[in-house]
Amino acid sequence: MRRSGGIILIWDDSVMKKERVLIGDHSFSVEISIVGEDFKWVMSSAYAPNSAEDKLNFWEEQEHIRSWSQLPWCLAADFNATRFDSERNKPGGCKRNRRALNNLISKCNLIDLPLAGGRFTWTDIKERPLMCCLDRFLISHKWE
Repeated sequence: MRRSGGIILIWDDSVMKKERVLIGDHSFSVEISIVGEDFKWVMSSAYAPNSAEDKLNFWEEQEHIRSWSQLPWCLAADFNATRFDSERNKPGGCKRNRRALNNLISKCNLIDLPLAGGRFTWTDIKERPLMCCLDRFLISHKWE
């Protein structure tokens, strides 16, 4: 039996201090300050559901995080969606989810960090596998 999902954020209290927390249905966000420095930022971890109804709530929740804090933001998530055809080794994918992911990036003014070490982040592990880039780190322009 394979299981997936779940959200985790881990930090070292000697390096970072938790300031505020926002827990959603599909995400967990922490406003963090760096110990000994005058720098705060938000780290979010999220897991997108597969059902269309829950997915709509997921996209809205991610936009809400941006309004919750205007600090530099890093969103690490399994979006269960690709942005481009080139992020799949086979044709297909949900165009609605693709649009929603690209809209989130645009509306929240996020940067999609490039993937290192491989082209895909997920496979269905079959003889002729489907491979996609579903996981990504998005950051706000305030990191620049």
